[in-house]
Amino acid sequence: LGRLLQLELAEPRAARGMMLESLSEALIIALLRCPAAEGAEGHAGRSASIRRALQYLEAHSADADLSVERLARAAGLSRYHFSRRFRQELGQPPSAYLLALRLADAAARLRRGERVGEAALAAGFGHLGRFAKAFHQRFGVTPSTYRHERPSILVGPP
Repeated sequence: LGRLLQLELAEPRAARGMMLESLSEALIIALLRCPAAEGAEGHAGRSASIRRALQYLEAHSADADLSVERLARAAGLSRYHFSRRFRQELGQPPSAYLLALRLADAAARLRRGERVGEAALAAGFGHLGRFAKAFHQRFGVTPSTYRHERPSILVGPP
């Protein structure tokens, strides 16, 4: 989806606005459906320790100082065992899961028209440069491009 979004932004085509809106929404939905954003109801089948960590992570994802150590404590495991079990059960390290949560939150904030810096900080990013790089890698556009394209996408092409 990110590559399609990049291609669509690279050169103007007919119905560009509708395509950008559809791709953006599909990408947001895909991020929200990833294991990182499923919520407590999506944690069935997980071990009790990982469920506790996921609930803690989702409640504190915007905390700039959230660490693997804090998640491991919430899970009641050592950092090593927590990281290993998290990867086994979710297929990704805790840091990737947290990044997906924060990017989905920031993208939703940008869709609502929040400024890039405000959206990044509210989603838990402490460094705007790292946020911009991660956002671009995930969505194929810079956060400011994403934010500025939204009004024209909602109105549609002339």
